Amino acid sequence: MPDETQKKSYRDVFKATSIFGGAQIFLILINIFRAKIIALLLGTVGFGVYNLFNSTILLVNSISNLGLPFSAVRDISYAYGKNDGKTIAKTILSFRRLVWLTGIAGALIMVLFCVPISNWTFHNSDKSLEFALAGSIVFLTAISSGQLSLLRGVRRIADCAKATIFSGICGLLASLPLYWICGIKGIVPSLVIASAATLAVSYFYSKKVAVEKVEMGWQETFNVGKDMVKIGFLVTLAGIITQFAGWLIYIFVSKFGGLEEVGLYAAGWTMTNQYTNIVFSAMGTDYLPRLSALKDDNAKISEAANQQSEIALLIIGPAMILFLSVLPIAIYVLFSAKFLSIIKFVQWMLLGMAFKTVSWTLGFIILGKGDSKMFMLTEVGIKFISLPAYLLGYYYFGLEGIGIAFCAVYVSYLALTALICTKKYGYKFSAEHLKVFFTTILLTLAAFMPLYFWGFPTAYASGFAAFALSAAYSLFELHKRMDLAAIFAKLKSKFLV
Repeated sequence: MPDETQKKSYRDVFKATSIFGGAQIFLILINIFRAKIIALLLGTVGFGVYNLFNSTILLVNSISNLGLPFSAVRDISYAYGKNDGKTIAKTILSFRRLVWLTGIAGALIMVLFCVPISNWTFHNSDKSLEFALAGSIVFLTAISSGQLSLLRGVRRIADCAKATIFSGICGLLASLPLYWICGIKGIVPSLVIASAATLAVSYFYSKKVAVEKVEMGWQETFNVGKDMVKIGFLVTLAGIITQFAGWLIYIFVSKFGGLEEVGLYAAGWTMTNQYTNIVFSAMGTDYLPRLSALKDDNAKISEAANQQSEIALLIIGPAMILFLSVLPIAIYVLFSAKFLSIIKFVQWMLLGMAFKTVSWTLGFIILGKGDSKMFMLTEVGIKFISLPAYLLGYYYFGLEGIGIAFCAVYVSYLALTALICTKKYGYKFSAEHLKVFFTTILLTLAAFMPLYFWGFPTAYASGFAAFALSAAYSLFELHKRMDLAAIFAKLKSKFLV
């Protein structure tokens, strides 16, 4: 049974996950609505075009931003943890200047290479002007990502959540009419408007962070920022590999299956990763800064990682089993009946989510330690496994093959990160963590197997039974760790009395 100090630590993890997770749920609802509109107005082909544009923009952004939005969280949180106002101010100023430089560089890449980018992506130059316009998206995204990284680094989780919510609302309201008026031609302009909205909102909240005024020349800017750039560069390489791999999959599916198949793949991939992003986004917002502040204490890092993984599994387990159980209905509501062929593809991806949850928890330890070389080797190693697996899976088994490969990849990634963290950083799996992990896997399999082999609606009952057991188990374990009764009593007194 956890003591009071441990209960407080669990509550902090749960609180951070809930705050930012709540924002992600709201953002998901917005994205659901946007995806639904695109699917209805533009069809599977239009949805495929939308995701080809989006994938290419993300790739260029990964190339140009030097990993700064990610690496800066570590440096800012470390300085913030020492409570050194001048160091914090110099770190933030250096980061902001470097972000502007990378944003301009990314925009220039899109403008100068718009013709070959169009040829690589769509096998013709017809979309060159649209890719040139997309240069503004890369610039705006770089600046807004910088503002959100600042909020994460100083642990302004609530403001980060508000920025996420309001930028999503503003972007949706401003861009949605373009799909109705312009059809496929409205895709890039709508992305520009959404990016501008995100920047405006993130800038508003980042201005609330009180920072000392410091004088700093460009030479000192680069001296202060060199560690950010160093680890960020390796994060960038990892990001480039990730985005390039994702882009290649889109191109591969487009070549062998056509744009309609791209739309189906994008729908399944997006809906699975987007909805689980509730937990994974919270890791980047709160968990990474906490690890960065503890980077010299292996025992505390182990404790923090176990607590994070337990809470994440207890939240994501029931959610994924419920998702499995209502999958045909979810696909129909979120997209249309034309997308029902992705059921088995999504089932395999959902099965892999428990393994992804734990592997990500361990992967953040490597980054929090600042071990950039090991982080790079890990990312490159797993991509050498995943990309051939996805391509071969699709070639032989279609979209379901990608789902099977996804599950296998994260089993492999978990084994890899566990080996590194235990041998190199002294990480130890707690007995409670292992119990929660294996219980989650067994309950997920109890839902997956009947639904996969018997299909819908025959196996609905087994799916809902597994969900009921999973929900009851999660509530029991969460109560043991945090005293849910006390939390609910506090909320009741705060809001109802």
